[in-house]
Amino acid sequence: MRVGYSGRPPSPPSLRGRWSPSDRFRRYSAAVADAGLDCVEIPANLLLGKGDWRNQLLAECTNMQSPRAGFPDVQVMMRLGDQHLAEPANAAYARQLAALYGGYLVTMAYRRSRGAQLDSLAGVSDEGGAPFGIIADWHNPLAAAACMEAARRRPGWMVLPSITLGREQGQALAATARRALATCVEANGSPSACLYVAGRFEYGRSTPHSADVYTLVKAALAFEHSHSASISLVFTGVSAAAMAAEAAGMRAALTGDALRLDGRRRVPQIGSRVRIRDVELGADLEYFIVPPEHASAPHGMLSSESPVAKAILGKPCGACVEVSAPGGTIIYELLDVIN
Repeated sequence: MRVGYSGRPPSPPSLRGRWSPSDRFRRYSAAVADAGLDCVEIPANLLLGKGDWRNQLLAECTNMQSPRAGFPDVQVMMRLGDQHLAEPANAAYARQLAALYGGYLVTMAYRRSRGAQLDSLAGVSDEGGAPFGIIADWHNPLAAAACMEAARRRPGWMVLPSITLGREQGQALAATARRALATCVEANGSPSACLYVAGRFEYGRSTPHSADVYTLVKAALAFEHSHSASISLVFTGVSAAAMAAEAAGMRAALTGDALRLDGRRRVPQIGSRVRIRDVELGADLEYFIVPPEHASAPHGMLSSESPVAKAILGKPCGACVEVSAPGGTIIYELLDVIN
């Protein structure tokens, strides 16, 4: 079972908006993996950016031989907003971008007011693109039925149920989650399903409904086992990231697996800020590892193609590496990966 949240992960270091789509995809997915989580729904504008999107995509497709190289194993979804749904070409571009970098779904929330926009997407080609997912409020039978019908008429579309904490507790909540998952697995014709869990604000609670989160984690794990399914719990709304982290801990306790923090934490990647030490001189240095076109050593921007960056990329903290220099070999120790 995967656990994650909907929202904006910690931002990559500012490069005046010059990050390519692959840079952003890698950085945001790495931030989620560093938190011990394994799925995230990102607002589409974080990846699509502004300006000439299609030229960016064309350049990426042309230049990248293996676009998923070095990406964490994180299930990434892209949430489309009204500004994207207003132009079907934007939705088509989002599907291509998600597919290029291994994105799982391009999602949209169902609202009656979006009926015309959803109809306009019916003609968007799904060739080579990630599928669309419609998020249905499972507490609203009419909305759920409308989503099921919309997905049924459009091959490749999926229905994603959403439930809100605080409306039910205990066995009633678990039963609702099981029914929603079973219905969507059958309707989608796939053993994979996403269950959205919305938190509501309650005064005095920073992480609401811990008991309900535990109920949902148990229900999802049991459903996976009984239906040979693959379930993702995606938390949204108030304290989404905190609830996801809590759910990941509960998952680890219930399954006996270690919390998924090792191996993916504190490993330098493009966009990481690192602290290294020249072992011979005892001097500590701090750099951002950036794509070659953004490198600027005086400003602490170290090219990912430089000998030092190549030596430390993917290494754990505490590792010592040797780098050849005109004056001889220099030994660096990787002290810390700050973000």
